[in-house]
Amino acid sequence: MMSENSREKKDICFVIMPFGDPFDSYWEYIYKPAILKAGLIPKRADDIFRPGVIIHDIWKSIQEASVILCDITGRNPNVIYELGIAHALGKPVILITQQIEDIPFDLRHLRHFVYETKSPDWGSKFREELTKIIISTLANPMDYIFLSEITFSSPYDIQDTYVIIISEKGFEEEVLMEQV
Repeated sequence: MMSENSREKKDICFVIMPFGDPFDSYWEYIYKPAILKAGLIPKRADDIFRPGVIIHDIWKSIQEASVILCDITGRNPNVIYELGIAHALGKPVILITQQIEDIPFDLRHLRHFVYETKSPDWGSKFREELTKIIISTLANPMDYIFLSEITFSSPYDIQDTYVIIISEKGFEEEVLMEQV
C-alpha cells in the first residue's frame, strides 16, 4: 500500500480566461478535454469554492500549476492581470486568442496560437491541437516562459539585489547581499 507522501501528484493546468458564453462552452468542450488528454488536471478560478480573497486563491493556483493556458480573447482586464501574475511567477504560459489584435503589443513577441471559430468542426480540431501544444509545453517549458532572468533592487533595502532564476522546476529566488 502506498503512503500519502509516496503517491504521485498529478500536475495541474490552470486556465486563465473570460467567463460566460461562449467561453464557458470552450472550457467544457475544448479546454478541459484537451488538458485531460494531455494528462493534466484542468482548473480555473470558478473551480475554487471557499470563502476568502479570490485573488489569493488564483495566485496560489497559478503558483501550483505546471502550465498555464491563457485565452486573451477580448482583452479582459482580469485575464490580463492574472497573465501578469503567471509571468511574474515564471510559469510556462500557452497564450491563445481568436485575434492577434487582442494580444497587447508588448506581448506579441511571445509564442501564441490563434484559433478560428468559423469552421463547423473548429472545436474538435482545436482541442486536438491544444493537446499537442500542452504536451509540447510540458516537454519544453522554457519556450513558454516570459522571464528567464531579471535583476532588480529591493524597495526596502537598495543594497539587496534579487536575481530571479527560472528553472524547469519553476520559480526560485536567490538573494545576493551586497554591502557597500
